[in-house]
This record gives sequence, C-alpha cells and structure tokens, in this order.
Amino acid sequence: MGEAEAAYNKGDLELVAEIETQIWFQGGGRTAAQVSPTMRQLAYEMNYRALTHEAKKLGKRLPDAAVPSAERLGELNIPTLIIVGEHDIPYITAAADYMLERIPSAHKAIMADAAHLPNMDHPAEFQRLVGAFLAGLRIST
Repeated sequence: MGEAEAAYNKGDLELVAEIETQIWFQGGGRTAAQVSPTMRQLAYEMNYRALTHEAKKLGKRLPDAAVPSAERLGELNIPTLIIVGEHDIPYITAAADYMLERIPSAHKAIMADAAHLPNMDHPAEFQRLVGAFLAGLRIST
C-alpha cells in the first residue's frame, strides 16, 4: 500500500482510488477486464467519495475499545457467516480463518472469482449464500 499512501500524501485521490480499487475489487490475479466494469466503477466511486471525506476530515474517529474486539470473538454467541473472496488479499483470508477458529458458531464460505467485495463481484451468489445461511437458522419466538 506504499504507492497508495504516497499518492494520498500528494493529494492525488484519483490515483489512490484506482490503486485501492485494484487491490480490493480486482484482488490478486485478476485484471480490470476480468471483472464487471459497472461494479468496478461503482467500487471506485464509493472509495473515491470516502477518500474525499477523509481528506476533508469529515466524521469523527472513535477511540479504540479498552479490550480489542479480536480478543472477544469467543464471546459471540450468535450464528456467524464469514464470507471471503478467493482473490482477497492474504491478510483478509487469514483474518477470516482467525475469526472462524474463535467464534464458536462461525461458518465460512469462500466465493469463487471474487475479491474483497464479493457482494459486488457476484451479487446473486452472495444473496444465495446469505439466504441459505439464514434459512438454516432456527429462530425462536
């Protein structure tokens, strides 16, 4: 991410948005031609908007929690679905595995041909996965 940070420091938010779109939407091993151009453009625009808000110092960062959330995953007592794209960066894949190991009722699904935004890469498949997960839950009233 050094290139993106350098571009941000120069104020080139368009370049930052492009670099981050390549990382987060295309992921490792895919080119812009291998993903939906409409969804890629939407991911770029959403990221660019977030970057402009950050550059204007809009919003407020909250202080870190006293106990990091990663240390409290075992306290989650709810069904949890972790969805990760097969082309996401290794850090995120490792984070998904970390959560899977520590959340007692977690399930993991890997979406083929998706990166960090699988819901945008393949919306129908994402909905199918979430729908199947929810359908399998027993809801008591």
